[in-house]
Order: sequence, then C-alpha cells, then structure tokens
Amino acid sequence: MKVILILIISGVFLSGCNSGSKPNQNDNTDETEVFTIDIAEPVPDNSNAEQEYNSAAAKWKQNNVSDYYLKVHYGAFSPLEGIWEIWVENGVLSSWKFNGTDNLPEHKDFALNMTMDTLFELAKQSYMNKADGMFLIYAEFDSEFGYVKSVSNMVNPDASKPVPTDRTFRYEVLECVVLG
Repeated sequence: MKVILILIISGVFLSGCNSGSKPNQNDNTDETEVFTIDIAEPVPDNSNAEQEYNSAAAKWKQNNVSDYYLKVHYGAFSPLEGIWEIWVENGVLSSWKFNGTDNLPEHKDFALNMTMDTLFELAKQSYMNKADGMFLIYAEFDSEFGYVKSVSNMVNPDASKPVPTDRTFRYEVLECVVLG
C-alpha cells in the first residue's frame, strides 16, 4: 500500500510567515514536492510455515500437556481486547479471567478461543494462506515446548477483493505454565 503525500510549499506562505515581507509575484518556481511513503506492514516470510507448525504441534503433543495456564494478550478492534488468563484442566477450559474479571459467563465462548488447541487450529491456517486472499495468517511457536507464542492476521497487500477494515487480530501468549 502506498500513500502519496503532496506537500505544497508556497514561497508566498513561507516568506509571509517567516519574515513578514510581501511575496515576490515574479517568482514562477514550482515548489510542489511529491513524496511516496510505503506504510505497509512488511510481509513476514511464511515459506516454512507448514514445517514450523508441524514441528511445534509434534512437540506440544509429545509433552502431553493437558493442564496448563495461559496469559494471553488479545489485540483487535474489539471490546474483548485486553489481557486474558485461562486455566485448562484435562484439556478442558476450567476457568478464565478477562481484564481482572473472573469467569463471567458471557466471556466463556471467547475464552475458548485461547486454549492451546484452538490457537493451534488458527495457527494451522498460516500455511494455507491464499496468495490473493484478504488476510494472511502468521504464527510463532516456542522452540522448547512447541506451544503457540503468537498468531495474527494482517491485510494481504495482494488481495484480489476489497478488504474490510478493522478485522485484524493478534493473540500473543505472554505466559504459558504447565500445571501438574
């Protein structure tokens, strides 16, 4: 995505503001400058996404983790943006907090999005990105234990269709503790 900024620097405006003198009406110089600034997010290298996913998922599965605590920052244009804490026992969500509130029933469905199983399902999409899809999914994994460290989407600069605004998200695991 390119944004073109056009700055018009007028000798009339500048000389009038800076010195209080009258502009020179005989000055015919064109002082319009055009700057092109690339503000697109750099597209991360996703060429090894399938291999990274498979390796991390195998490590997580090998560790046979069924009881754990996660502290997750969910970032999005959403009222549910913030810090989430979840506890999973025997592979099932047992407790959750959102910005310090405990186990509110209206937050349970969203808290289910932050179990490691669900984060892995989302991360799996990172190697299924379509070249012209609206969004690209990216995932990072812990090298030692294999858990999902972050999963996010970003607008695909090569999207073939218009992309809705305010639909990007990021789940970032701030803390992962295996219990029991």
